[in-house]
Amino acid sequence: MGVNSVNDAGSAYGAAFRNKPIFFMTGKETEAFFDGKMRRNMELREDTCTLSSNNTYRRQHTTYEVSDKDKGSAFLDLNFLIKDETSSLKGNLSDDKDVDFYNFSIPFMNFQRNYFGVEAYIDMPEGCDYDLTLYDEYGNQVGKAEWDGEGRKKLTVPNWDINTSKYCLKIENGNGEEVSPDDYYKISFHVSENKEHEKTDAVREVYGNLHSAYSRKDENWREYLDQYNAVLRETEQNYLKELEQLHQKQFDSLPEEKKYKGGRTVDELLQDMAEGKDLSDAELEYVKIFANLKDMEKAQNKAEL
Repeated sequence: MGVNSVNDAGSAYGAAFRNKPIFFMTGKETEAFFDGKMRRNMELREDTCTLSSNNTYRRQHTTYEVSDKDKGSAFLDLNFLIKDETSSLKGNLSDDKDVDFYNFSIPFMNFQRNYFGVEAYIDMPEGCDYDLTLYDEYGNQVGKAEWDGEGRKKLTVPNWDINTSKYCLKIENGNGEEVSPDDYYKISFHVSENKEHEKTDAVREVYGNLHSAYSRKDENWREYLDQYNAVLRETEQNYLKELEQLHQKQFDSLPEEKKYKGGRTVDELLQDMAEGKDLSDAELEYVKIFANLKDMEKAQNKAEL
């Protein structure tokens, strides 16, 4: 993966993990592995999700049934695609108003996120332009996919807040063009070098000190624990600043005609949405960037009543 040089100047702790993160298998993955059901190039399908549908924001853990006529079915979640980059999820939008949500977690320990980043990709049917948006477990929008020059869109999962490893992908029609339920998109992941490791270097260092103190049974190990928790609190404070900077950058990059110039707040625009009022393109873009996903879902659900 070309990550051998990640943080070579850092502490010795974690050196064993710098070439590749250590993934943890779920119970279902372990069962499938010993039953011989795991293989490369596996395809998870949207229509085999254990939930009845994925067109609303959900926090439930979702799994997908991967059938094998010889060995039977394996049940895997979206996290599996981070562990096996040859595999992917196949889904489709049933119409131009359909929205799909996919929940996943980063499947390796938080301190390893100082070394590695996770990228999510969407391959789309020819002529389609879908929006792929990332939300953290708090409902904050933390990434919008952009064209990568290879005919697909890519976003990078941020490492600002390593207290959370839970995220949600949202897929929707981006250009308003008509879509066909026979056209499929593909979701895949790639583990890469964390190019913003300096934002979490302090966390890695104090975690290494804590681990070392605990391993050697240092009687003052609780002092190291206090240092670790203090750095985590500081990182959490930086989270809001990073989020504000990201949202402002996204807003500034919009075409001039889609930049909202009115004086209404996000909450006021969401209230209009809840009352069934149509938002202008600029208002809608503003809400998509700055609104919390949970609040947006509530407004949309009220409008549909």
